[in-house]
Amino acid sequence: MKKYIFILLGLLVMCLPINVLAEVQTLNLDEALTQEKIDHDFSNYKETDDQVVIYLFRGNGCTYCRAFLTFLNSIVEEYGQYFKVVSYEVWNNRDNSALLDEVATFLGYDPNDEHFGVPFIVIGDRVFDGYISSDDEDIINTIVSEYAKDVDDRYDVFKEMGKAPEEKTTTSTNTGVIIGWVFVFFVISTVTLIVINYNYFKKINERLNSIEKLVRLKGSK
Repeated sequence: MKKYIFILLGLLVMCLPINVLAEVQTLNLDEALTQEKIDHDFSNYKETDDQVVIYLFRGNGCTYCRAFLTFLNSIVEEYGQYFKVVSYEVWNNRDNSALLDEVATFLGYDPNDEHFGVPFIVIGDRVFDGYISSDDEDIINTIVSEYAKDVDDRYDVFKEMGKAPEEKTTTSTNTGVIIGWVFVFFVISTVTLIVINYNYFKKINERLNSIEKLVRLKGSK
C-alpha cells in the first residue's frame, strides 16, 4: 500500500506544469541580435535613460522580425544614440505572448485577427503592425521626432497601462498556480500519512488482538 501511495505522489509531482515558473522576459538590442545570430558591433553603442524605447514583440526565427532587427542594426552607427530596444520573444514564452495580447488590445488591435502577428513594434504612440522595408524612413522619423520630446512628455504604452515595461505581469498568476499545487501536495501528503498511520496502527491492533486470543486460549487450557 505504502509503495503505491509514493508512486502516486511521484506521478503528481511529474505532472506539475513545466513552465509554471515562466515569466515575462525581455532582451535588449544586443541580446536580440545575438539570439537571431545577426553579426553586430556595439563597441560605440550604449543604452541611456533618455533614449527612445522601441518595444518589439517578436518570434525567434520570424523572417520579418529578423529583417527589422537587421534594419535597426544597420542604423545604430547613425541613429543609435536616439533609441534602445526592449524585445519580447513571444513564440517560446507564454507570458510574453499574453503580454502582447494585452498591449495590442489596449492599443486597439485584435490579437485574434487572422492577420495579426509579429513583429509588433511600438515606438511612442506609433504602432508598426508588421515590418516591410518601405517603413524604414517612417520608423527613423518616428524615433527622431520622439527623441526630440522631453522624456516626461513621451508616450509610453506601459505607463499608460499602469505597468512597468519589465514588470513580471503574470507573476501573481504563476504564484497562484504554485500555491495551488503546494496546497494539493500538502493535502495529498497529509492524507498519505493518515493512511499509512492508519494501516500501521491497524496492523498493530490486529497483532495485539492475535496475542490476546493466544493468551486467552492458553489460559483456558
